[in-house]
Amino acid sequence: MPSSRRIALERREFFEWRGIGGVGAVKGGVTGGALPPPARRRGPRFPRARVGFPWSAKDKPPGRVLPGVQAVVLDANALLMPFRFRLNLEAEIRRLLGDHEIYVPSPVIGELKGLLKSNRTAKSALQLANRFRVLEVPGAADDAVLDTAEQLRGVVVTNDAALLRRLKDLGMPRIFLRSRSHLALEGL
Repeated sequence: MPSSRRIALERREFFEWRGIGGVGAVKGGVTGGALPPPARRRGPRFPRARVGFPWSAKDKPPGRVLPGVQAVVLDANALLMPFRFRLNLEAEIRRLLGDHEIYVPSPVIGELKGLLKSNRTAKSALQLANRFRVLEVPGAADDAVLDTAEQLRGVVVTNDAALLRRLKDLGMPRIFLRSRSHLALEGL
């Protein structure tokens, strides 16, 4: 039966020959020193969307968009995006447009309230919507989004295929989700 010292020596020679480490490894690789530390695990690729908001859009004075500031109109689908795809909506819009003012038509709020029972992220999306300026507009949600964007000469943020097609046919600028990771701008 071989001694434990001989087994340890054979094991060390094997690992040195394979280049796996140990002091004075010769054949095949590493010369001296230990293995590098394992790579550090990073956090999530995109920050989580925040839910408890410190201020309300009701505090903002009513009025038109300031000169040099782009109006952005959100659809219900856009308000659900941060919670479905872990996307920071405001940061992505700021990256694409710079200074902007975000508007949400009132029928979109009604659409989100209708989704409360069937969609668990609708409550968070409703809280997010109340953070922005809510405009009282009559009609269905998609028509209200189109009318608001036309009046303000703004950009529409949505991921709804039918609404994107209508916007493209009208030649209006639109922002949509691309690759489930970032927003893309078209038509501006």
